[in-house]
Amino acid sequence: MAVDYISALNAGSGLNTTQIIDSLIDAEKAPKAAAIQEKIDDADIAISSLGLLKTELSTFNSNVNSLAGQNGITLSSSSSSIIVEKTGTDPLTSFNHSIAVSALAEQQVLEFGGFSTATDPVSLGNLTFTVGTWDSGISSFSANSNYSAYSLDVSSASTIGDVVSIINNSTDASLAGIQASILQTEENSFSVVIKSHFGEDRELHIADSAGSTFEFSSSTDAAHQISGGVNASLTVDGISVSRNTNVITDLLDDMSVEITAVTTSTQTVSAEYNKASALTTMNGIVDELNFVLAFLDKETAAGENGEDDGGLYGDPFADSLMNSVRSFTASPIEGFSAESVYLSFFGVLTNRDGTLSLDEDTFSTYFTAYPDHFSALTQSRATTDNAAVSASITGDYFTPGTYSLDIESSTGEIQDSEDNKTTLSSSSTIYVAASGGATGLNLETSSTSTTANVYMGRSFIDTISNYFDGILESNSDIDTKLQTLGINKTDYGVELENLESRMASKREVYQGQFGAMEGTVASFKKTGDYMTNFMESWRAGLG
Repeated sequence: MAVDYISALNAGSGLNTTQIIDSLIDAEKAPKAAAIQEKIDDADIAISSLGLLKTELSTFNSNVNSLAGQNGITLSSSSSSIIVEKTGTDPLTSFNHSIAVSALAEQQVLEFGGFSTATDPVSLGNLTFTVGTWDSGISSFSANSNYSAYSLDVSSASTIGDVVSIINNSTDASLAGIQASILQTEENSFSVVIKSHFGEDRELHIADSAGSTFEFSSSTDAAHQISGGVNASLTVDGISVSRNTNVITDLLDDMSVEITAVTTSTQTVSAEYNKASALTTMNGIVDELNFVLAFLDKETAAGENGEDDGGLYGDPFADSLMNSVRSFTASPIEGFSAESVYLSFFGVLTNRDGTLSLDEDTFSTYFTAYPDHFSALTQSRATTDNAAVSASITGDYFTPGTYSLDIESSTGEIQDSEDNKTTLSSSSTIYVAASGGATGLNLETSSTSTTANVYMGRSFIDTISNYFDGILESNSDIDTKLQTLGINKTDYGVELENLESRMASKREVYQGQFGAMEGTVASFKKTGDYMTNFMESWRAGLG
């Protein structure tokens, strides 16, 4: 604090004018500065809360999207020797197949012996590998047209170990899967073992340009074959099936079937509705919704009992978001059957505090009666009530609901519930809606004249995720609000700087005014001193 030297020297009024000026300035500045700082603090809190909101919505989308497609159908196999896995992106549909495995696919095994160490020297040129089928006497070979003959340069190999490395490290597609190794058969006796692809039609013909060291090209080389390639043999629903691999991807649509052992009896692989699996998914959806609702409730709440308001209290955007999420949980889900589906059908209840809970008894009853309706929660799709007409959706530009299909003389037309009609483009057995509410609908049928009800449904997960995606995308409402808050915060900082400038100017005015006052008082004091001295002199003269 500045020192009031005039007062200290008793040359003025005796008042501490510096302290008085400071008090006047503080009295005027403090409430204004506090009001501006409160705005800055509120902006900081809102920015932080909106940042957290973006994180929470992004996390929600990530978590619920992991549940997408889990329509209550699960894969199972009655044998650990038959492993079924989903490979495609299309949602599971129910199926049941009986499978018996009588033989596994095996590789052809060739042995080239006569080596005394694992590093025996060799001098080679090229090994030409051709994939195909040998007859039983190793006298006739038929090339497999799916593979090209490949000449492998092994001239750089100085030992049998080098040959093995060159074969194994080849990147040629024809050799992918072919394996070479060195096997010690007894003391001072080593063999080079080469295994083909799996299957009887993927055996190897090997031509050795440098001689007969690794030659397998005729019946004279038959002794090198330890075992021939074998196909896997299965019976699927009573039908014999043969494959040249034990991992079969073309047996069941969108499925990989791996067989690991011969079965002693017929086994079952299936995709069936599973209530326990569906309940787990349902609980996951409810938990994620409650997490978002709890966050929004906290951030939009008014402070009670002296507590601070939520970071987004009174914010119209946050209030609208909260209302939208609650609305989604109560809204009908269209396009999965002739009637709308609601979360409440599956036992989802809204509690007094706004959170959601799941009545498992209600869930069990409804899922048991209408398991297919569970797709309304997790799987956007198109279906029809005509087995001769299959449906799918491309993109996400459609309006959910029920549409009427009419195909007459290979000309297709789709009509929505409000009687709006769209002519379908067609090519052979495919009919496509390129516009209207059914945009993206693809229908396939061999019938040239038929009708059907078509159900196009957007799942609850996709609906709410799409809504949050819109909020999270660049230049969305939430980004605009963050930008506005940032600008406001900068403006408030300028207001504080301007306030400081105004108060500095006012301090100078006060200092001038009080300085003039002190000068006047000092003048009065000098006059008083003169009169006092005069009177004392005058009285002394009278004596």
